[in-house]
Amino acid sequence: MLRTDRKATALDADAATVYVGYDDGEVVALDLGDGTVRRRQRLTVGAVSAVPTALTVTGDGLLRSS
Repeated sequence: MLRTDRKATALDADAATVYVGYDDGEVVALDLGDGTVRRRQRLTVGAVSAVPTALTVTGDGLLRSS
């Protein structure tokens, strides 16, 4: 289980993973079954931090941010 005091700005899930975007630009992928962290990554656009306001898991399994 992931505990955080940060504000989540985006959330999506597929069959196995929950994706959470935070107001500091970090996106965290969590295992849907047990909540363990699978991956953490800072979202950047042209080397500038970006705040995800929406996350979408597409049919091809890619995570899109807007």
